[in-house]
Amino acid sequence: MEFIFSCPETGKTFSTEDFSIMDGQRVFTDAEGRKSLNATIILENPCPLCGKTHEYAADEMICPFTPSI
Repeated sequence: MEFIFSCPETGKTFSTEDFSIMDGQRVFTDAEGRKSLNATIILENPCPLCGKTHEYAADEMICPFTPSI
């Protein structure tokens, strides 16, 4: 499965399946019943746009269903 990432150096997006999900990997439910993931996503290979390896908090990930993408 590919995730969509935003390169913090260039501001552009790319997709890749070369990532790992690290840290807590816990799902939290808020008072309104919305679920969120507490984890860190780490690229396994350098970013294709800038060549650096990035880490992302799960809540920083881009939703593929957001109309602005």
